[in-house]
Amino acid sequence: MKKNRYKKDTEKAVSSLSISKPVIMIIILCLTSLALIYVYDFTMQSTYFNIKKIQINGNNRINNNEIIDLAQINKNDNILSLNLSLLKKRIVHHPWIQSAAIQRALPSRLTIDVNEETPLAIVKFENIADILINSQGKPFKEFDSVTDNLSDIPIITGLELHETKQNFIFKGSLFSSVLEVLAMNDFGKIRQIRADKNMGIVIQTSIANNKMQIKLGFNQFLIKALKAKQITNYFNNHIVNKEICTFDLYDPENVLVKSKDKDALHNLTKGGA
Repeated sequence: MKKNRYKKDTEKAVSSLSISKPVIMIIILCLTSLALIYVYDFTMQSTYFNIKKIQINGNNRINNNEIIDLAQINKNDNILSLNLSLLKKRIVHHPWIQSAAIQRALPSRLTIDVNEETPLAIVKFENIADILINSQGKPFKEFDSVTDNLSDIPIITGLELHETKQNFIFKGSLFSSVLEVLAMNDFGKIRQIRADKNMGIVIQTSIANNKMQIKLGFNQFLIKALKAKQITNYFNNHIVNKEICTFDLYDPENVLVKSKDKDALHNLTKGGA
């Protein structure tokens, strides 16, 4: 039988082809990587993507320049090189900023949306600094009478501050009662709240332009507010020479009312006003 002289040549060609395929793939990957590196370097260094405009929304207390300084942003920064998560952490570190969101708008605009804290009241203590709480009752900063500019805000006394692993909080039924009263619009303009674990809530407020003290106790605040309004209207319509200075609404069925000049004491039982 005659030998097939083409067999070895075919085997050599197949072998060469099988060896060259991985080499080709490696070369392609290398070229692709180099191209990507070039594109990355070009975009990171290109002035086309430099920040030209920073739009800030939602800030009232903190001005734009302060927010930019907090984020440590420079207008020459490349917008693609920014770590948005890091910028956000820097901004929300400010005690007046509750949350923030940052977005890129290519090629050169950065948008920062902030949500500032809404102060609800000042909680005063004897031995530690006064603290501001927000609308959820969360302490968010030490009160500064000079810089915070909050002259028309309720002042709370008698609460206890509790320490957790992460922060300080107010808690308990007495604090819940304080928040419930503050959330209501039925007691006029509340100036002060005194919280007492034995007597409950006592507020200093104004109803129908009359400044007064109201002892509320622990519960039934809506019922007590309605009772106070009924009695105030009764005084305004029938006892015009008297001005209420104190309500004792601890028991809404047996309300004690004292006039401003303190020369009359009216015990108004259920159905009496």
